[in-house]
Amino acid sequence: MAKPCDRCRGTGVYRAGSFTGFCYACKGRGVIVRTRRPSVRRLEQALATLQDEKALIEATVSPQIGVYERLLSQIEAFFQPIQAISDIPDGPTWAIATEGAGYAARLDLIEKAIVRKNAQVTALDQKLATLKLFGPLAARKLKTISLEREHVGSNLVKLRAVLEAMPQIQQVLLQAAELNRSITRLDRLQRQEESLRNELSTASRTAEAKVERFRARAQLTDRENREAVRLLMADIPVTIHCPYCENEIKEKHLDHIVPVVRGGRPLRGNLVWVCVACNLRKRDLTLLEFADRFDLDYMAIVRRLQSLGKRP
Repeated sequence: MAKPCDRCRGTGVYRAGSFTGFCYACKGRGVIVRTRRPSVRRLEQALATLQDEKALIEATVSPQIGVYERLLSQIEAFFQPIQAISDIPDGPTWAIATEGAGYAARLDLIEKAIVRKNAQVTALDQKLATLKLFGPLAARKLKTISLEREHVGSNLVKLRAVLEAMPQIQQVLLQAAELNRSITRLDRLQRQEESLRNELSTASRTAEAKVERFRARAQLTDRENREAVRLLMADIPVTIHCPYCENEIKEKHLDHIVPVVRGGRPLRGNLVWVCVACNLRKRDLTLLEFADRFDLDYMAIVRRLQSLGKRP
């Protein structure tokens, strides 16, 4: 379905499959856009809504960029030493989490690292106890294992200290995650805005091209309409009295009973000779509108037209 022409409020004529219609009656001055497919106007509305949301997020995020960078520095300074002592490889594990579960995930990693370190300490203690049974024969090996045990024990102490300090970094993680979500959303909106702008530009060019084609076709149709009327003029009988006002016709004008802007076509049943005054007053009005506006008897006009073989 289509909305009325923005100029003459007529229904217009459409080419099948197009989303932009053209009102032939307006000869290029009134354009109709189908409502079933995305139009330029809807793209503009979507772009405006997106820009409003983007502006709102920017107003919130922009003052917080410095805070966000400071939070990242705090998180990096806190977790950087852990990678060297917890046997957790570098990578996305310690990256800024965008969800609230980031704190729990980090806590779980540290607890698992402590379990592994405890197991290593236990294994090294068992080795040391076994080596001590060999006395001087295992002195060199005993020294190496003792140094390893000391190193692992030191790392275990540091991990336990980090575990105790984790509640202090929790709020920092949550605040950083919240800001990260806003920044990510802002980046997504910027990409969507660029995409919508490109789509709007393409749709505008397409609509303009269609309108130009329809304008050319409407002008051709208007010429065809005038030519058809010219050929039919000789076949339309002239009456002494105007069928509209019943005054004597001194100067005749050929009128479309159903106006062209209302879908009237150049057919014998839609053409009638009337007086100049009625033709100029009727213009684009329907017969009922014309009769109501100028206080004429509508049913009497209909009967007179029917007697002439017309179909009002």
